[in-house]
Amino acid sequence: MAPLVYDLSLISLSNKHEFDKDAENRLHPLLTSCPYHEYWKVDSPLSWRGVLCGRFTLDLTSDTLAQVFGIIKPGDFKFESYNIAPSQSVPVIHFDNQREKELSMMQWGFIATWAKNVKDGPRPINARLETISENAFFKGAFQRRRCLIPASGFYEWDQKTTPKQPYYFYQKNEPLFAFAGIWNYFDEEAENILSFTLITKAAEASVTPVHNRMPFVLNKDDYPSWLNEGNLPDRCPPLASRPVSLEVNSPKNNTVSLIQ
Repeated sequence: MAPLVYDLSLISLSNKHEFDKDAENRLHPLLTSCPYHEYWKVDSPLSWRGVLCGRFTLDLTSDTLAQVFGIIKPGDFKFESYNIAPSQSVPVIHFDNQREKELSMMQWGFIATWAKNVKDGPRPINARLETISENAFFKGAFQRRRCLIPASGFYEWDQKTTPKQPYYFYQKNEPLFAFAGIWNYFDEEAENILSFTLITKAAEASVTPVHNRMPFVLNKDDYPSWLNEGNLPDRCPPLASRPVSLEVNSPKNNTVSLIQ
């Protein structure tokens, strides 16, 4: 079974330890929803800041793909998921070798170029905007392999409540948008595996009541600048939110009722 992957962008790669069970249970619900774990920490479980943007949603069709992203997908293409979790494969938009936009299925959880296999080392699901251009783990991909991750919304958990209350964040007037991300490729036994991670930033006003970080949500006008030059706007578009069912804690639950 594929390992669960976390936001490791805050963590030194030289400090790899196994969490104790009590520490695990105090973390984000995402950590306890998968039977196979990879644990990473700094010096103690108390220094862990929690997993962020560990789930999102996407309802994508051939029509919306063409209208929003300018990509024509032959046939009746559709991707629909209301509880996308790390290690799953989702549609990602990137440049091909001819610098043309292309849609590919990629695994959520960045695989380093130097990894010996897909289970070797961490597979971060998030990369911090503040350090991505200097972090050796992400620097090459940030310079050469930027991408757009289509999304309809995302979940964050309020760490102040017991149990931790999930909230669904979305744009009121834009049913489809994109996260800024980076991607990589990895060759294993003649199979080319594509993977990605989401870029995160300090939370803006619409998210701060729930979490201190957020994924970098882009406006449609910002897509070309990000893909071509790696430029990001000063702010994300405003987001709406609402509390949703604790059923979202388990990635086994995947119906539209999760966001209602």
